[in-house]
Amino acid sequence: MKTGLSIATGAIGVLMSAAAWSLAAAAQPLANCDVGVHAVDEAGITGTITGVDAGMCTMDFDDGTQGFRMPYVLRPADGAPVDLAAPLPDGTYDCAISAGDFSNINIQPMGQFDFAGATYRFRPLGNVTDDFAPYSVAADGSISWGGRVGALADAPSVILRSYRVNEGLNVEFLTQPGADSDTMSCHPL
Repeated sequence: MKTGLSIATGAIGVLMSAAAWSLAAAAQPLANCDVGVHAVDEAGITGTITGVDAGMCTMDFDDGTQGFRMPYVLRPADGAPVDLAAPLPDGTYDCAISAGDFSNINIQPMGQFDFAGATYRFRPLGNVTDDFAPYSVAADGSISWGGRVGALADAPSVILRSYRVNEGLNVEFLTQPGADSDTMSCHPL
């Protein structure tokens, strides 16, 4: 299990099916941490907001664990389903990872994806290093890349999985064998 903190999916709690997120995805993200709201994150983890700490919602998750989420990755735990198998909407997506612990979170910019039709390119830190390449999205929302995703796919790094979320995508990767995984979260500009 991942030991770091990801802005989009988090590391606390057991990852569940994205079905709960799919149902909530059409709803607007929460603007703040309203105590008592039952919410779902992009990984489908549901829980009740219990307070706010340093701008993050403190939560009691339905699986009995506790943790934190940024309010903009939470939705009310009801709503219309989203087609996770659909291609990502055309445009530029800003990507970052988070590092540190709950008391000292640092956001590290990683670059940007450009999507046009069924093609993409990843621009590490905004630099154009590769041409557009094809990609596809499976019925479960997993993404298959037809080209590079910057240095994330270059040895010793390896991409573990890529998947669509409500307003963007996540790319889980290892920087080297035996390292903890990280999740790069990407959302439209």
